[in-house]
Amino acid sequence: WISCILITKSNANMRKVDIMVKRLVVVLMLMVVVFFGCGKDESGKPKDISLVGQAEKESSLKKKKEVQSSVVVEDVKEAIVKEKPFVSIDPEGKRIDWKRDGAKMVLISEFSVHDPFYMDVYEVTVGQYKQFVNATGHGPLSDISKYSPADNYPVVSVNWNDAKAYCDWAGKRLPTEVEWEYAARGGLLGKQYPWGDNIMRDLANYKGIGGKDKWEYCAPVGSFNPNGYGLYDMAGNVGEWCQDRSSRRENIRVLRGGTWTNSIK
Repeated sequence: WISCILITKSNANMRKVDIMVKRLVVVLMLMVVVFFGCGKDESGKPKDISLVGQAEKESSLKKKKEVQSSVVVEDVKEAIVKEKPFVSIDPEGKRIDWKRDGAKMVLISEFSVHDPFYMDVYEVTVGQYKQFVNATGHGPLSDISKYSPADNYPVVSVNWNDAKAYCDWAGKRLPTEVEWEYAARGGLLGKQYPWGDNIMRDLANYKGIGGKDKWEYCAPVGSFNPNGYGLYDMAGNVGEWCQDRSSRRENIRVLRGGTWTNSIK
């Protein structure tokens, strides 16, 4: 999804949006949807949509504090927000609408080793990406109508540089792999998927069809239930770009989440 998160550096009263905004530094995260070939990672091996085995194992989650401490934001645009770039849709500011691209975002505040952040609730849609292209003149989308036939479907066939360009325009950035992993789990630890250990067609869009999963290719964003943080399609549908480079191949960027082409274990 081009799904974004917004990291906040606020004082102790995180519940008040106005207080957060006064000290807000824009280091937003964009999780960009991409149609990832035929479901293979950079090693050429077939992938599945489970959280286990895609990247960080449980042991890596236990080390997330160490990993986070090494994250450098020098390559991320930072700017003090002088005017609210969003509209709060609840009194405590846990859910907001981001003005630039119209994305709905949710606050994830339980990340003890990192500043709280907002993340896009849905994958970035074809309609949102068209808005970006029209506003910036960025290279036009290829014909993706076979896979994403309408504006409420996730944008596909975008590379990492396209994702970053969208981030820059929207005032956001891609998440690190650790940030993505934490958000994808929705508060759960030790589980195979964002909702638990069992998989069925009513929970995600992966290879094949059946039950609620009636789409041969991409499903419209938000077609399945969200995870514990209110984030949709964190497993299956389309893959999502992260900020990191692969630990195995420096010239490869990390993709997470799996796609509609991927099987399950």
